[in-house]
Amino acid sequence: MNDPHSAGYHPRWEDVESDTHEPVRFRNPVRSTSNRISLARTNPEWIQIFSARRAQLMRLHGVLEVHHVGSTSVPGVPAKPIIDIDIVADYKLISTTLTQFIREGLFLTLHEPFWHEHYLLKNISATLNVHVFPNGCIIPDRDTNFRNLLKSSSSLAAEYTELKRKLARQEWASVNDYAHAKSLFIVDALKSSGYSAVCNCPPTQLQETVPIT
Repeated sequence: MNDPHSAGYHPRWEDVESDTHEPVRFRNPVRSTSNRISLARTNPEWIQIFSARRAQLMRLHGVLEVHHVGSTSVPGVPAKPIIDIDIVADYKLISTTLTQFIREGLFLTLHEPFWHEHYLLKNISATLNVHVFPNGCIIPDRDTNFRNLLKSSSSLAAEYTELKRKLARQEWASVNDYAHAKSLFIVDALKSSGYSAVCNCPPTQLQETVPIT
């Protein structure tokens, strides 16, 4: 566990829920009626879908980087059939960028102003999770590092696959609880690889109104 008084510590390093602030939910996500996680076998179309979406997103004003993350980005690892995309955006242009996403058919689901200024957007068919972070944030870097670890180590990927299948057989109150159950494995893998990072997110002071239309 990180020391909360050490340099670079962030309370969500272990991906636990914020203990002092509730996220702002703009629209209830599409949820399954099942309490179990349904994992699909790896599908080569996932990477093709991401590539097409990346080309679309990179054209938008304020978008600096677009990354395919999560298990759908790692061939051979089973995953929920939802493509996770991390976007690094110019924090000074965040409202403009989000408005463009909405015009491209995405809808804003969640804003966590006290967790890396995280925005979550989805498409209407709930096959995309688009995570938006300000430039300087460690989360996209952390996610891509874990993705690359899985791609470079078949034994780590197999261990992660076994964990995911074990967890998928359990019942969960929410998808977030399932994700949290995987977080210790992810953090341990990153730390074992020597990965460390200090978050350079800008101070939380952007209170612009984002049009939800």
